[in-house]
Order: sequence, then structure tokens, then C-alpha cells
Amino acid sequence: MRHARMALTEKGDHAIVELRKHLAFYLRGIHDAAKLRTRINTCKTLEELEQIWG
Repeated sequence: MRHARMALTEKGDHAIVELRKHLAFYLRGIHDAAKLRTRINTCKTLEELEQIWG
């Protein structure tokens, strides 16, 4: 999540949108990742991402 915090500092709230794209890519090839990607794509705050990503 260090990447997320750095992006927020640099780009503000728009960073969450960009991070969702990166996180979806990180999950590529993982079995049953579709549900997790769906949850990630609805996040609007860093706190929501942290709850899901852990």
C-alpha cells in the first residue's frame, strides 16, 4: 500500500482510479480473482482499498 499512499500524495483522489487499474493487473491469472477485481473497482478511498487488499 506504500505505492497507494505515494500516489495519493502526488495525484490526490484521482490516484485511486489509477491504482484500481494496477491492482486489477496484479490479480491477473489468479484463480477466482474476478470477484476481488469487482470489489476493487468500486473503491473510492484508500481505506476501502486497504480493507479489500489487506
